[in-house]
Amino acid sequence: MPPSFELWKTELLSVGNIIQDGDKHTPPDEAQRRFQRYCAMLDALSGNEGAHYALAIVQSVQAEHDYGAYQTASRAAWRFGETAYCTALLHELPRLIATLPDWAGDFLVGIANGAGTPHASAISCFNTLLAAAPPAQQALIAAFITQEEDDGWFEHCPGVLGAAAGERYAGIMPGQDGAAGYQLFLLPGEADALPWQAALAWAAARGACLPTRSELALLHANLGHAFPDAWYWSSEADAILPRMAWSHDFDNGTQYNYRKTYSGRACAVRRVTLAPSADAPIALQPGERYAGLILGWDGAPDYHLVLLPGEFELECQTWQAASAWAASLGHGLPDRREQTLLYATLKEAFRPNWYWSNEPGDIEGEAWCKDFDTGVAYQNAREFDGYARCVRRVLVEVDGKDA
Repeated sequence: MPPSFELWKTELLSVGNIIQDGDKHTPPDEAQRRFQRYCAMLDALSGNEGAHYALAIVQSVQAEHDYGAYQTASRAAWRFGETAYCTALLHELPRLIATLPDWAGDFLVGIANGAGTPHASAISCFNTLLAAAPPAQQALIAAFITQEEDDGWFEHCPGVLGAAAGERYAGIMPGQDGAAGYQLFLLPGEADALPWQAALAWAAARGACLPTRSELALLHANLGHAFPDAWYWSSEADAILPRMAWSHDFDNGTQYNYRKTYSGRACAVRRVTLAPSADAPIALQPGERYAGLILGWDGAPDYHLVLLPGEFELECQTWQAASAWAASLGHGLPDRREQTLLYATLKEAFRPNWYWSNEPGDIEGEAWCKDFDTGVAYQNAREFDGYARCVRRVLVEVDGKDA
């Protein structure tokens, strides 16, 4: 690995701006030296240096004519894996589409041509990342793909690239106990008044599945505004009572077990596994747990939520005392959405009891809390004694780097 990433990147961006034919200011020997240095820097990369190197490689694509150098760049970026490659390309596509559309098409068709080959997973990876992109960026890229499908780079493979129509990004389900984490997507449409077995079959017929109980809570946290105040089937049968299956109520967050013969609503989801390095995409302090992403109302990632270590738990205190305790630590209690996310991804880190949120109730003298056993959120008198946990928040910056 180069000793300093910033110095390496500065040089790569400099020599990667390939000298063009007809340049009157750069001697031919210097142009050749820069070209060779650029290729040598790329060839020296193993792919283990980190995803930020893949981004720098794509950022180094700056000239219209490359004389073969940018093919070397593309091969070097692929060494970092399809997630790093597609993430870097997605980050730079607005610039490439605006200034170097042929290179945007060239890099994208390299992904699209993987259809029907062992490299087809890169197509799913790109489409998944595109579905999670901010709406303006997603629309720009989708318009370019559509244009090139008509008579351009993708006319031989229409429909291969592009986010699934109507699909909505729901956030991250972090990996637990060594298992890989994954991203969750809500498919468009839903079913109404189906018994549990029929709901399972309905989702399977769409090439998807019903969400688990945890995934329903994640959907509630990040896409709750997209659901009516009603209960939905989960994919989980009751382990003790075989005639029952679990559900989630999008009104108050309660998870009930109902008879499988009852008629309920159903939605369908799909999952995309994250690279191990993406399970906790921010630095954690000892004892901290990564809870996942809170999405903004536009569907784009807003901030990461982190649960502080278990020793930062308060027992049997009023809401005012819990709020003051959290502030004294330089942190805060979670709000109701954040508690729903914590219930989805880190339920086991809490007692099967109720915990204070930071939100005052709708009735004077009350505040909101959440039961981490059943999932129900309700208002409680502020003078009651409850549990409390602290969280911290890390903003997701627009340029893809975290604060």
